[in-house]
Amino acid sequence: GSGKSIKALLTVDPLAPRKLGAVLPLTVFGDVNMQEDGAPPIFTWAADAGFKNPNVLVDAQVIGSSQGSVRGLGESGQLAAGVPKIGHFRVRVDHWDPDTQADGDDYLIILAGPTHDFREKVSIGLFYQRKIESAAQEAPESSVSLQGQVGF
Repeated sequence: GSGKSIKALLTVDPLAPRKLGAVLPLTVFGDVNMQEDGAPPIFTWAADAGFKNPNVLVDAQVIGSSQGSVRGLGESGQLAAGVPKIGHFRVRVDHWDPDTQADGDDYLIILAGPTHDFREKVSIGLFYQRKIESAAQEAPESSVSLQGQVGF
């Protein structure tokens, strides 16, 4: 088709050369997606800053998107603290507003729970999740889930 996309990603870690056992990745991302049939292009951007050592992880993200006059904006942050061989307690908060000019279409997700790393890239966690929609008239959605991840 006639739609094309151009993406760019840059990550730097000023702590990497120091071998301190800690990382401080700073990332920026941009994507321009040209649409077919004369539709306005979609522009997406994101930025992330984090800090991680064996006992703590702190991360903050912001993401934006636009297509024509519609602009979306989201923020996210997480904190995990603990003892490596025992486990960590993780809290993550995500907020997304798909159209910043429209009222009542945003939502907030809060995720919290204990995690355990079995190996460097194998972990499991038990999480409580609550989703709060600003336009919802009923009670917020809540759930408990067991989640795992395996890295390669």
